[in-house]
Amino acid sequence: MPYFDVTFSIGSQRFGLSHDLVIEQSEPYLERWIFWCGFSVRFHKFHKGDNDRAYHDHPWWFVTVPIKSYLELTPSEGTKIIKAGRPHNRKATHQHIVKLIDENPIWTVIITGLKKRKWGFWTGTCSVSYTHLRAHETGRNV
Repeated sequence: MPYFDVTFSIGSQRFGLSHDLVIEQSEPYLERWIFWCGFSVRFHKFHKGDNDRAYHDHPWWFVTVPIKSYLELTPSEGTKIIKAGRPHNRKATHQHIVKLIDENPIWTVIITGLKKRKWGFWTGTCSVSYTHLRAHETGRNV
């Protein structure tokens, strides 16, 4: 649900500022303030952790600096604490699920590279689109 989007595109790159809220299962999940300048600087407020349905990766490399520690599940390392106040570098292909340590929201500052690929949602060893993932969950055909 966008609050505001004052952006424009030059080619495939986006510029400007946006603020939105992602709702999942009728509850706030992720609130984002994004400064777009080809790459992006983002302030994320996680109201709750990611759904466990699938690991996801990203369309760009990124560096995240959590304001409060959180848990990260990865297929290769299991669950680990991502410590607050220090940068954590991630490749676009880094698969993870973000989880909160307690019921309180967490904030992260994220710097991303340029978009190079589509989002990936991983079920086992296969990457599927978000549309296909949601269709599978609801029993719809795509």
